[in-house]
Amino acid sequence: MSPERLTQPLWDDITLGAAAIKASLFQSITSKTLYDTNMMAAGALPSGYSFTIKGFAFSTLPGQTGALLIALQKGTFELFVGSSSKYQLPLFMLTSGAGIGGIVSASTETVNAGIPDPRAVWTLDSPIELGPLVNFRVDFTWPVAPTASTFWFFLLGELERPIAP
Repeated sequence: MSPERLTQPLWDDITLGAAAIKASLFQSITSKTLYDTNMMAAGALPSGYSFTIKGFAFSTLPGQTGALLIALQKGTFELFVGSSSKYQLPLFMLTSGAGIGGIVSASTETVNAGIPDPRAVWTLDSPIELGPLVNFRVDFTWPVAPTASTFWFFLLGELERPIAP
């Protein structure tokens, strides 16, 4: 029986603490729900599963404060497959593909991670393959710890899995 291929993102979320200058995603599934992550195991796909990364997306809850603006302006993103770095970008380039939006004034402070448009994502010219049981992670790094914020990161592409009997 051949496996099935689904257009299905992999995602993970993280809530930054005030002292965090580095965050690794897809590394922990403990105490997380499907809302937080759809990973079946920490840091790797199970046997029989593979994933073809065709793009990236980044999202936050709407109405975040100016602290998120600082995190987006100063952060970097890096994808590791095994111990090899496969992709690097400044974090602001992943904000829904449309930049940082919002209002910051004396009476109002609201920041959004780009224009909320599902078509605004970072696409890859050459896909990146994640094989079964191969460790991978996404690291976000900041020169100074950003204020607490929650965000989601999505690997966009195709999931290959065994067909359930």
